[in-house]
Amino acid sequence: MLLQAEQAECLEVETRGGTLSAQRWGLLHDASEAYLSDVPAPVKRSLPGYTVAERRLQGAVREATGLEPTAEDERLVDTADGAIGRYELAVHFPSERREKPQLEVAPSDIDPDTDAKALFLERAHELDLE
Repeated sequence: MLLQAEQAECLEVETRGGTLSAQRWGLLHDASEAYLSDVPAPVKRSLPGYTVAERRLQGAVREATGLEPTAEDERLVDTADGAIGRYELAVHFPSERREKPQLEVAPSDIDPDTDAKALFLERAHELDLE
C-alpha cells in the first residue's frame, strides 16, 4: 500500500502544478519508511532518536538522487501528503464521519492488483530518477 500512496502523492503533486523537483520529492519523501517503517506522527514524537534517524536517511536519499526540493516544493508535497492521509483515514474509518478531501488522484484510483513496485519504478523512470 505504501508504494500506491507514494504514487498517488506524486501524481497529486503534478496535478496541483508541482515542478519536476516537487514530483520527484513527492515520490521519494517517505523513502526512509522502507527502513524505519511508517510511524504515525504522534507516536514518532515519543520515540527517542526516530526523527534523527529519519532525517539522516532522508538526507541520504536526497544526496543519492541529487534532489534539492525548494521550500515551496516541500510545502506542496506536505499538503498533498496530508490530504491523501486524511482521504485514507476517511476510507478506512468511515464511521468516524471524516470528510474525504477532494483529490485528483486518490490511492484507491490505483488498481490494487497492479504490481506496486513496477508502478513505482515506472513513475521513477518517467521522472528521470534512475
